[in-house]
Amino acid sequence: MKSEELRQEMLKFLEENGMKKGIVAKQTGLSSSILSSWFSGRVNLNEAEINTVQNFLKEKQARFV
Repeated sequence: MKSEELRQEMLKFLEENGMKKGIVAKQTGLSSSILSSWFSGRVNLNEAEINTVQNFLKEKQARFV
């Protein structure tokens, strides 16, 4: 999945489930400043960061289904 597609999916998931963006940083171990820039569309994540966010999203989606 591309960084932009993942960003849109994450934003939708967080909004629909009332989760804060800071949770992503805490639970993935990624820098909150990188994630903030990514969520606002200023930067793209690298492949390792994309995989980390995808794994987080898959885990959370499984819990909310």
